[in-house]
Amino acid sequence: MRFEYANPYRSPNSDLLANDGGSFDSRHLLFTVFGFNGRIPRRVWWIAMLLVPVVLAAAVQVALLTSQGDLADFLILAVPVTLAFWIALSVHVRRFHDRGKSAWWLLVGFIPAIGPLWLFIELGFCRGTMGANRYGLEPS
Repeated sequence: MRFEYANPYRSPNSDLLANDGGSFDSRHLLFTVFGFNGRIPRRVWWIAMLLVPVVLAAAVQVALLTSQGDLADFLILAVPVTLAFWIALSVHVRRFHDRGKSAWWLLVGFIPAIGPLWLFIELGFCRGTMGANRYGLEPS
């Protein structure tokens, strides 16, 4: 018998976003990138932390090469920067959930010098809680 944990923080639409593993579901990918509920393993955090800056740098380079010096340039830069921030925030929150901690722990990052280093070690190298916690089942 499998232990199912009733998550009080679960979104009412989370069943729509669940992937049964049988086929690719684009809604699951969107939830993985933009959602804030649930847990993610270290490897997903590392992939996001390595890919987001590369994609952001490429978008900025394209924007700078096509620069005309008007408001459209600002919008061209604002969209990828906003998306990168949102994705980074999403994976940080869900990585803290995997550690069994609240997203409020992100505020530690504002402590000069020590905060970002602590976040890097906590989210990138420490194992998540084994089994279910209040944020959901252990990610695979």
